Amino acid sequence: MRQTLTEIEIMAICRECGEKFTGKRSVAAFCSTPCRKAWHNRRMTRGAQMYDAVMAMRYDRKRATELGIDWTFVCRMAEMFNAEDAALDVRKSYRDPFEVAEELGAMVNARHGWTAAGGGKRTAA
Repeated sequence: MRQTLTEIEIMAICRECGEKFTGKRSVAAFCSTPCRKAWHNRRMTRGAQMYDAVMAMRYDRKRATELGIDWTFVCRMAEMFNAEDAALDVRKSYRDPFEVAEELGAMVNARHGWTAAGGGKRTAA
């Protein structure tokens, strides 16, 4: 008897609560809708805060520096987020670095003429 794709069940671990669950798709990441929403909402809020800090540092550097927004500030934000995750007893709220590099690395580096093959050096234009 052949199994169809909808009959296959995948064992996974919820990205939010860490519980094991049976998913219906190979990319299942959450055991429930509340876990999925909590994880995405936390990432969205933190992402907006991190984005604002980085953009202020990049494009309004003088004012950001006067207000103490620098790389140390951004790293402290990350430490705070990590501590919040630990206090909530949830799994990390960031993706695996490989996933991030795979999604954005080539696009960002190509735009600025950087290559991984060149050891992070700018290629000749």
